[in-house]
Amino acid sequence: MSWKYKDKTRNKIMYFIIFILSGLTALTFHLYKEETDKRLKLENRKQEVRLEAQNMLKSYPNYISYYEPGENEGVLYGTLVLLEKNKDIFPETYELYKKDVIQKIEKSNRETDIFRRREQMEIAGKAAMQFLKLLAQ
Repeated sequence: MSWKYKDKTRNKIMYFIIFILSGLTALTFHLYKEETDKRLKLENRKQEVRLEAQNMLKSYPNYISYYEPGENEGVLYGTLVLLEKNKDIFPETYELYKKDVIQKIEKSNRETDIFRRREQMEIAGKAAMQFLKLLAQ
């Protein structure tokens, strides 16, 4: 065998290796970019939820009133709507909160005493406000 033949074969092998490595590098970069884009999108959505929770807190009363059971119920449902809109980000939290809200409202509705009903809604409203404060952080 001549040196030229060996050099041609060696060059073909080297070009093939370079081609394969280039392809693997491109694939790795593509997968990395896809993953980082997903994470960035998720972080942006969480930031949007945080801002929306802050805006909700600003629009809600500064304190939960015993004398405003309807307003307290509105706080519960408003928080539930926020979570429902973003249940793909917080699926477990949404399910737990939904069950909790339904349970608290049903418990309040079962009360025959208006004072106990208001008390139950006040407790539920305070819990919802605390939850919103957590989301807003």
